[in-house]
Amino acid sequence: MKDNFSYCDICQSKTSTFVAPKKYDFNHNGKFVSFLADALFCETCKNQMYDYELDNQASLKAIAHYNLQYGISGKTIIDFRNQYNISQSTFSKIIGIAKKTLVSYETEQAIPNDHFLQILRIVINNPNTLELFAKNSSSYFTEKELLKINAFSFTSQSMYLREDSMEYQGYNSFNIQKIIDMILFFCQNGATMTKLNKALFYADFSHYHHDAVSITGLSYQKADKGPFVSTLYQLVDKLLVEGKLIKETIDLSNYKYQIYKSKEKISLKNFDDLEKSIIKEIQGHLLVKTSKHISDESHEEEAWLLTEDGAYISYHHANTLKKIYGLVKSDIYE
Repeated sequence: MKDNFSYCDICQSKTSTFVAPKKYDFNHNGKFVSFLADALFCETCKNQMYDYELDNQASLKAIAHYNLQYGISGKTIIDFRNQYNISQSTFSKIIGIAKKTLVSYETEQAIPNDHFLQILRIVINNPNTLELFAKNSSSYFTEKELLKINAFSFTSQSMYLREDSMEYQGYNSFNIQKIIDMILFFCQNGATMTKLNKALFYADFSHYHHDAVSITGLSYQKADKGPFVSTLYQLVDKLLVEGKLIKETIDLSNYKYQIYKSKEKISLKNFDDLEKSIIKEIQGHLLVKTSKHISDESHEEEAWLLTEDGAYISYHHANTLKKIYGLVKSDIYE
């Protein structure tokens, strides 16, 4: 590249410049990658100068190197979609993100956060889970999309999982209205995403312990912070758009976190007495416990301890819960 003249903020003068390779050290959430990329330098003081194109290329190179070492490359996601003939629109709904977010991952304009990185790994490494993810998000698909998803041709292992999937839904069908009502109820006094995940988990597994069936039909997977619902972000985003939830940022002296609050009161009219007793008791528990405390509690459950990372949690573990919510049925109906 030919030498150019530009203003150097350090020299505070117009000076000639040159382009040369520079070693970059990129840090994302405590994980480091090093790489070489071209940068613009001042001929006089030899310090690096700002250049939009070169700096942008270095940023993209940082993301590509990070994804290659710690995450998932955009090409891997694209190849997976193409293998199963899934559009960006459909795949984004399956994993619970906006289409534009998926595009940014595929073009490596952004790094997937830990939550969605885990979901992508689960789906790509275990294609049979596509149907389970899609089933939890079925209300967001068009009829044509559902037909296409149902037509996916999986391995014999995935066929087995389809036949046995009710074990991971608590032998109940997916009930979107009850899920929405529970989210709004648990958020009446504000709740983090961690609290929401654990509240839903304990509600479903406690009810299964009492009555051998879940409340919602949701499936839960093992994650670092405890059991989680892969499509919960998507459901919460839907309620934010509809104006039923609001999101607030709590700014402490050295820590920020987000909570979700309901804009309306929920009557729980769609639930029976046992379900109500479980949900109300969990809501009271949420008020006095921190997200970390609730997460730590879930780590003591066999349901979490005996399940592999990223795998679905069997409702059969409900019989070993250390913390069971709700009255027994005989107490309710006496």
